[in-house]
Amino acid sequence: MITVFSFITAILLCSILTIFLYFSRRSKVLVRWFSVTSIVILYVACLIRMVFPFEFSFTSVIVTPAIFNELYTIALDRWVSFASTSINVIQIFIAIGVIVSCAILLSFSVSYARYHRHLGRITKFRKTKDDRTAKVLESITNRSKRKLHVNILYSPEISMPMGVGVFKKYILLPDYEYSDDEIFYTLLHEYTHFLNRDLLVKMLIHIYCCIFWWNPTVFLLRKDLEQTLEIKCDLAITSTLNKIEKINYMQVIASAIRKSMTIDPANIQAKVTSRLASSKSSVMERLEFIALEKPKNYKLIKTMLFYMFSITVFTLSYMVVLQPKYDPPQSDIVENDPNAYEMTPQNTYILKTKDGRYILKTPDGKGEEINEYFKSQMIEDGFGIREK
Repeated sequence: MITVFSFITAILLCSILTIFLYFSRRSKVLVRWFSVTSIVILYVACLIRMVFPFEFSFTSVIVTPAIFNELYTIALDRWVSFASTSINVIQIFIAIGVIVSCAILLSFSVSYARYHRHLGRITKFRKTKDDRTAKVLESITNRSKRKLHVNILYSPEISMPMGVGVFKKYILLPDYEYSDDEIFYTLLHEYTHFLNRDLLVKMLIHIYCCIFWWNPTVFLLRKDLEQTLEIKCDLAITSTLNKIEKINYMQVIASAIRKSMTIDPANIQAKVTSRLASSKSSVMERLEFIALEKPKNYKLIKTMLFYMFSITVFTLSYMVVLQPKYDPPQSDIVENDPNAYEMTPQNTYILKTKDGRYILKTPDGKGEEINEYFKSQMIEDGFGIREK
C-alpha cells in the first residue's frame, strides 16, 4: 500500500540518490568504471522508485527523531474548515500539487502539439534539398540493426541540428552548406538518439518533472540526465570509429557550436529534442569523455557487479519506511486496572483467516475481528500481519 510515510520516504531516498548520482558523474573514473549506461539505469530507477512509493508487509519502520513529530502533527492532525468540510494540511498541499501539476502538464502538452503542428504546415521547412542528404541517411539506415523512418527537414529558423518527435520522427537541419563529414556525423548522431529511444526518455522526464515540480532535485535529474544521454550517444557512435574518424566526429560537434552563433533562430522551441550540441561547457564535457581511453577488460564482471549493486539498492529502498513514534498521553494510561495492557507490535498482531477476515490478536489471548481501514491503520503503526 501507499501511505504518507512511504511517500515521504521515497522522496527522501530518491532525492539523496539523485544528488549522489549528479556529483558521481562528475568523476571520470567512476563513469569509466561503471559506464554511462549504468548511470542512466540508476536515474531511471529513481524515477520508478518515486512513482511507486509502496510499503510492503516486509517493510521495517525506522523511527524518526522526536523533533520531526511536531511536523507530522501539523501535517496530519491540524484541520482547517473549508465550506462544509474539514481538511488537514497534507490534503491542502496534495490539492495544490495536483492542480499545479495538471496546469503544467497541460501547458507542456499544448506546447508540444503546437510545435508539431508547426512542422506540418510551415512553408519555410522543406525536405532534403539534395540527393546527397537522402543517400547519407539511407546508408546509415541500411547499416543499422533496426530501421526507422525519419524525415529530414531544412529550415533557416533553427541554429542547431536536432532530432524531434517520439512517434513521428524528424531530423531538423539549419539551412547552410555541409561537408561530407558534417552531414554524415550529424545524421548519425540524431539517428542514434532515435535508435536508443532517448527522446522517449526525455519525454518521460518532462512528464515526471511536471508531476513532481515541487521537488527541486527532479530538475537536477532532468538537467543531468539529458547531458548523460548525449554522452551515451557519443560513446555509442565513437566506439565503432577509428582514431581519425573519432577526431572528425569531435570536430563536427565543435563546428556545430561555432556555426550556431552566426544564426539568429526564430523564437520557436520544441520541448523534447536531441540537439547535436547545446552549450560550450556541455560540449567540452562530451569531448572529454570521447577522448578518454577505453576502459580495461573485465567488462562482463563489472556489468554483473553493477546490476547486483543496483538491484540490491533498489530492493533495500523498499525495506524501510520513516515513521514517527508517539508515546500515549499520560492521562490515557490506566495504571490501577489489573486487566489493562498496552498493545505493541511485539505483543499484538493481525491474523488473516482463510476466508479473508482480519482478527486482532491481543496479549490477553483474545481475538477481535477488525475492518479493512482499522487493519491498514495498525499496519501503518508497525503491527505485523500473519496468515492462518
